[in-house]
Amino acid sequence: MKNILRQQRRSSMVAAVVTILMGVLLIFVPNRSAQLLCALLGGALVPPGC
Repeated sequence: MKNILRQQRRSSMVAAVVTILMGVLLIFVPNRSAQLLCALLGGALVPPGC
């Protein structure tokens, strides 16, 4: 049980750090961030053929 809680806490911490970094990136480099986001979304939609 402790192992599961420890893994969940670690996962939450990683998600929080990634979210903060993405927010900082969007604030300081909005144009490049928007281009990257569109490219990633487009790349994710190509394989299923949407």
